[in-house]
Amino acid sequence: MKRRKACSKKNEGSNVLFLRTVITTTVLFFYSKSLTPTHINVLYNNIIDSTLTLHKKEKKVSTEPEIVVLVDLSNIIINVRELDPNKFNFNIETAFKELEEWLKEEDENIVFFCFGTQSLIPLYLASFEKQGYFPITCDLVNGKETTDTKILQFVDIFLEHPVVECICIVSGDEDFLPAVRKIAKKGKRVRICAANRKSLSRKLAKEMGIIYPSQESIHILQSR
Repeated sequence: MKRRKACSKKNEGSNVLFLRTVITTTVLFFYSKSLTPTHINVLYNNIIDSTLTLHKKEKKVSTEPEIVVLVDLSNIIINVRELDPNKFNFNIETAFKELEEWLKEEDENIVFFCFGTQSLIPLYLASFEKQGYFPITCDLVNGKETTDTKILQFVDIFLEHPVVECICIVSGDEDFLPAVRKIAKKGKRVRICAANRKSLSRKLAKEMGIIYPSQESIHILQSR
């Protein structure tokens, strides 16, 4: 009975933080226009600190995660479905588990942040919670997604985090080329994961080849 209570308390703590992450990012969705960049940055830092602390406790590791994965959910889903909507049924748990196994060749301590619109994130909440991934809700500005902008904000925060050694961006979008260069210049490792080879920017692939000429640094989800 005591063991069940302990498990219940652990799950309760996870659920509370998971919901708080969803609520906080949803609040940012509605009030981002009235908040200054400094306020938004403070809120994101709080989210990050909380999730990294929980990750450390739940994974029973002595340090915070060394590898941070930033997922552009819209980019991945759209590109997977466009290439082969009939033969490839996108499943977050399966696809990202393969990515996680690939990254574990470098380090076991990994945490995922998944970025998407207010309409997209709720569709995958069950999968996020099951896998221990943290959702970040992004708003629309003039009908355009701000997912890239939010991911870049997180990149800047993690660049200054002393424990994080590697940042993996899950998108093949060329817009992340400056971030890749910035991460490498900072002396941290950078990894790219694309939905498929068609969605991987040639310039992005070329840059990764320059940074890591003899090392596998790009993972393709839809390789079959």
